[in-house]
Amino acid sequence: MGIYESGIGPNVDSILLSGTRVVAGKIPAQVRKELRTGMKAGVIGVLKRSPLTPEIFYSKSHPHPYTAKEIQRKEREYNAALIKKAFA
Repeated sequence: MGIYESGIGPNVDSILLSGTRVVAGKIPAQVRKELRTGMKAGVIGVLKRSPLTPEIFYSKSHPHPYTAKEIQRKEREYNAALIKKAFA
């Protein structure tokens, strides 16, 4: 297996290849189960969802580990700006 192959499934492999996956909606149970298996194996990590930010799965072996935190920060700022604009 290569660096971008986990042997767990195609969803985990795509996160290893791209570095991150942003999840703003619901995930099917089978996909969620596969991602949990990848987290238990220590291959991928997750940044939990909050009211202003989406859930982000990221590769722990990606060369730029802070990209997931940067994506979540940008999403939070964007959503906060939309709320601020709606109530202005």
